[in-house]
Amino acid sequence: MTKHITVSGINYEIVYRKNPNDRGESVWGFSDYEHTRIVIKKNMSKQKQRQTLMHELTHIAVHEAGRDDLCNEEALINPLGNVLYQTFKPVVDCLVP
Repeated sequence: MTKHITVSGINYEIVYRKNPNDRGESVWGFSDYEHTRIVIKKNMSKQKQRQTLMHELTHIAVHEAGRDDLCNEEALINPLGNVLYQTFKPVVDCLVP
């Protein structure tokens, strides 16, 4: 089953893969802005999948807000994603199979 979420009017597909790879690096997840896709590592705990999904959604929200200068700044995205995860946990829980 494929899940989707709309961020600022843009529909993003959520994909779960065994070993996601972003630019040659093994990662827990990544955002593909061009193809409107979020890729999350499949073989980790549901809690980590949810937290990673919220982290990627934070990247996307900043990108869709037009701040490409900040959307990949982990020093901003990590703490903001953690706060948003606590706030929007019920929504994120519905998106992880």
